[in-house]
Amino acid sequence: MSESLRQTIDSAQRGWVGCCWETAFGSRKLNLCGLTSRQALLAARALRGEEASCWRDAAEWLRRVEADAAKAKQLAEQAWTQATANHFVIAYELLSESATLEAKYPLAARYRECAITLDGMIPEKNRNPGRCF
Repeated sequence: MSESLRQTIDSAQRGWVGCCWETAFGSRKLNLCGLTSRQALLAARALRGEEASCWRDAAEWLRRVEADAAKAKQLAEQAWTQATANHFVIAYELLSESATLEAKYPLAARYRECAITLDGMIPEKNRNPGRCF
């Protein structure tokens, strides 16, 4: 299997583990870039009132971002395993799921790039004629 696909997957996995873009979250317009859900929860516990509530909401949102990133990473790893076993259609579907998770956020389309890289490597005999890309 191509080293370029492995490198593209590795780059996508390293590039997204949580919120890595500027935000103006909630009533306090919090910038959550680079923060983890654990850090936001610690801030919520240290504060009171509306500010604490905003940080609790931020912690929950960050938890969802982190979970989506972890799921995308897991799917991409499964895709690599399938691709190395020449199960290209399954690998492509897994990478597409990763790209769908990533598309919920303002990120570079790294997992989509993985799917495009894989698509270019699929032998003609293994192509799904109904798939549009």
